[in-house]
Amino acid sequence: MVKVSVIVPVYNAGEYLRPCLDTLVNQTLREIEIICVLDCPTDGSDKIVDEYAALDNRVVVVRNEHNLNIGESRNVGIRHANGIYIGFSDHDDLHELNMYQELWNASDEGKRDMVLSGPMAKYCNSNASWSMLFCSFLGRRSTTHITPHIYRRQFIEEKNLHVIDNNVCSIEDTLFNLSFLDAMVEKENFMVVPSEFYHHRDSGSNTNLGYSHWAFNKVEYAVELAASMAEKNKMIGLDVHVALYQLAVKCFYTSFLRERKKNGLFHTLSLFRELKRKGGTCASLFSSMPIALSGLSLPKRLFLLFLKTCGRNPDMKCGKMC
Repeated sequence: MVKVSVIVPVYNAGEYLRPCLDTLVNQTLREIEIICVLDCPTDGSDKIVDEYAALDNRVVVVRNEHNLNIGESRNVGIRHANGIYIGFSDHDDLHELNMYQELWNASDEGKRDMVLSGPMAKYCNSNASWSMLFCSFLGRRSTTHITPHIYRRQFIEEKNLHVIDNNVCSIEDTLFNLSFLDAMVEKENFMVVPSEFYHHRDSGSNTNLGYSHWAFNKVEYAVELAASMAEKNKMIGLDVHVALYQLAVKCFYTSFLRERKKNGLFHTLSLFRELKRKGGTCASLFSSMPIALSGLSLPKRLFLLFLKTCGRNPDMKCGKMC
């Protein structure tokens, strides 16, 4: 019986791939499978994966016909998974050797829909409510990665959940976590392990640091999707509005910096003015949120002030989330 399937999209991991795989094949939980989705690497990472697969039959190799990027590669891995739970790992990160044993132990023998660990779990603590988790993921108040957690595979399949294609949308981890929580009928059927087992490595080539991940159109699409889930769960109360506001400012602020660096200030300003001019979900959010929004640094408050004043349209009305 496979208890946890760990999905590892592999592109050009370089020297970091072996340490990552070593901390997976040596997990104290032996009933795991390590699904390496080869996303057309060009640096020999595929040969390293084949080497590990030849030595350990728990290493499953899946080859993409063309480069899909990390989001769609994770979906490929989900389709090949056999475990009761699904976990995710980036190809250059490290894991405590007892990570999946501890997460499995907290799953009540596979009955929990999800088991959380890491900084998010430490922020929410073991008494966290479903609404606290939802708002924490929504507002990106702590790390929103999917890699420290495990998710029940049958639940993913029954609810037809998937990781959004990050070729067209940013913050795919946040959106997966929100969609998973949104689909939960038994809102308390999760467990929190307030320990940090997963160690994210900043190798300097992380996709979420560059322009592509934070391109304006990807951020706009992501915030609109998050807003639709927030609207469905507005019964949470004021906190869901605050969390959505925080998400919008943090994402668009990062996009502003990346767009300005790549395409210049004039082009970047025109993107945001057009956003306000055409109205819609994102424009309504910026029109309605307070400058003194909690959880924002001074640069982000100044950025919000700019957004509220640029391209002002006196006829624009706020949407449902106001």
